[in-house]
Amino acid sequence: MDIAALPCAFPGIASKLIGLTVFGGSPDAEQKLIARLRRAPNREWAESWLDLAKELIEVTGMDRDDERLVMSLPEGKFLPITINRRYVLTAFRIEKGHHTKRYLQPLDSNPPDRAVMELILPSAFSARIDQLPHVIRHNSFDPGFSGETKDNTPLFISFSMSSEFDISPDVREAWHEAAIIERKHQRASKFRKYHEPVVYRVVVDVSYRRRILNAAFA
Repeated sequence: MDIAALPCAFPGIASKLIGLTVFGGSPDAEQKLIARLRRAPNREWAESWLDLAKELIEVTGMDRDDERLVMSLPEGKFLPITINRRYVLTAFRIEKGHHTKRYLQPLDSNPPDRAVMELILPSAFSARIDQLPHVIRHNSFDPGFSGETKDNTPLFISFSMSSEFDISPDVREAWHEAAIIERKHQRASKFRKYHEPVVYRVVVDVSYRRRILNAAFA
């Protein structure tokens, strides 16, 4: 099967917020983070995504200083988490792109009370995509590491989720597996310069998360 490559571009970043503590990264990163979280249909959805991001951090054992981890705020109004050079989890990435199949038309729309989240999954899931609930599109990364071919590179699958994420245990476990494999590919990401510490902090720091969500969903 001829599968188009999934783009992974990180354009320049600029940001700002008055009134919340900045602790590294772009001076206005908090303002951009709040704006991104406001794209969620409600606070509960944003909490669900942040909990999933925290789960990713815990499973991979990556701390804020890990050079392989990139939690950025790129142009395009979405919220990605990258390990080395591949997305492993994103929110709100609904722009048009080269995807193997689209289930939601038009692509830039969402049913009420839902938003797009995306997961990296092992290639073994290619035969099961049509049976996974809430899938709106899918693609495969280009082979980029030793031993990878078009048949065994990981998938990147987009889901349209309500505030209580419906992720089956087998999909969750496969996501963990795929993320850990990405961690092993390199010692540092070439996109690390785009890492915004505020995103890591809002994922792992409960009180800081509350402040940010209060600002986003006042």
